[in-house]
Amino acid sequence: MRKLFILLILLPVVLLSVDISFYQTDLRDALTQLSEMYGVPIIFSSRITGKVTIELYDVSLDTALNLILTGTSYDWVKRDGYYLVGDLKSEMGIYLSKARVLNLKYMTAGQIAPYLEPYRDYVMFEEGGDSLVVFAGERIFKKIKEIVEKVDRSGVTRAVLYRFARFTEDEYRIVKKLQTAGVFSFSDEGLSFVDRTGIIAVDDVFKMIEAENEGRVIQGFLPLMEGK
Repeated sequence: MRKLFILLILLPVVLLSVDISFYQTDLRDALTQLSEMYGVPIIFSSRITGKVTIELYDVSLDTALNLILTGTSYDWVKRDGYYLVGDLKSEMGIYLSKARVLNLKYMTAGQIAPYLEPYRDYVMFEEGGDSLVVFAGERIFKKIKEIVEKVDRSGVTRAVLYRFARFTEDEYRIVKKLQTAGVFSFSDEGLSFVDRTGIIAVDDVFKMIEAENEGRVIQGFLPLMEGK
């Protein structure tokens, strides 16, 4: 099978940040225009598809790529004087992926793992280890790093107790994963929720309980899971 790539070679231009406006623009055309705006060669797979509508002001090329590719399976990596853009799971993936280590301070890799479920294909670790090895481009690596930095922290352990009426099957599966990680515990009195991370505010938990009367505490984790 032939591997098709598109190479944009431009004369160097010193542009640190620019204003960008795309409306229903083909993603490949948008990448071409970015290359022209910033004066940096961009190589992207001819298999890239989709459209983008976005307005950005005074942003770097790195930021522009992160935002334009949000919601897609595409990622990017910066090489010596040029950028690569494509799908990590395509034929271009081997060129896009960098191996980087994230060292943990307070939690083990096994405790962090449930929070990284959407990015499980990009992370390797040992259950009791104190580090993660991430194989990804810049955008996905940044998302993984942000989650790890939010979760892997010390602080006061807070707990709330509530007797739940019921869980859906999907909620129960996620709760069991988090129970294994030490976030939840069960007793005869109900479910004890322990927030070691500061990600979910106790007040927010009670608001959800009052609003739905089903105690879907697990919804508080959804902002961490891209595309969910």
